Amino acid sequence: MERSVAFHSFFRWVGLAACLALGACATTDTQVHYRTQAEGMSHHTPLSLDAAEQSYSKKSDDPLTALNYAEALNIAGDTERAALILSPFANAEDASANIALYFAQIQYKLGNYVATTQYAKKALEKTPDNPNALYQLALGLEKQEKHAEAEKAFRDALAHWKEEPTSLMNDLALNLAAQKKIDESLDVLYQAKERAPHDTDVERNLRIIMALQQAKKGVIPKPKSKPLKG
Repeated sequence: MERSVAFHSFFRWVGLAACLALGACATTDTQVHYRTQAEGMSHHTPLSLDAAEQSYSKKSDDPLTALNYAEALNIAGDTERAALILSPFANAEDASANIALYFAQIQYKLGNYVATTQYAKKALEKTPDNPNALYQLALGLEKQEKHAEAEKAFRDALAHWKEEPTSLMNDLALNLAAQKKIDESLDVLYQAKERAPHDTDVERNLRIIMALQQAKKGVIPKPKSKPLKG
C-alpha cells in the first residue's frame, strides 16, 4: 500500500500518467518528448504555395502536381485543404506509395489516427520495406494505444532506416516505456544518446525513464537540478 502511494506520487511529479501515451506529451521540463516526425516523403525542395497553386490550376488531374500542391498547403498550415486536394488521388486504386504516405501524414496531423494507419498500410503495399511508411504506421498505431503492434512497426522501420535514427529510437524507447518495458526502453535511449550525446529530447527522456525505473523499484527520486529545457 505504501509503495502504491509512493508510486502514484512519483507519477504526479513527472507527469507521466498521461504522457506515456503518444502525443499526450507537450515539451515541458517534466514530460517525456516524442519527436513524431516521420515526414520524409522525399528529399526535394517543396514548391512555394503560389507556384504549386499555379501549377495545380493548369494540371489539377495530375497526381504529382496535386501532391506538390498538397505539400505546399500543408507547409503553409492549411492541412485540411491539403487533405481535400490529395484525397481523390490517395483513394485511387493505383495511388503511388508517396501519395498514400503523404496522405497518411496529413491524416496524422489532423488527428485521424485510424486513417493514418490505413494509408500507411496502403503505401506499404507498394513498397513493403519503406521505412517512412513503417514509421508513420507505428505512430498511428501508438496513438491508438496499440503498443505491441506499434513496437513491431517501429522496429521494422529502424531495421530499414538509412538516415540518422535518433528520433526513431527515441519514439521506440517511449513505446517500450508505455508497455512497462523499462529496461528495454533505457537500453534504446542509451544507444540513442551514444549517437547524439547533445540531443536534449533524448537526455530529457533518459532522465525521466531512469526515474521511472527507480520508482518501479520503490525508490522515489528527488531531482537534484532543473531538467533540461527543449
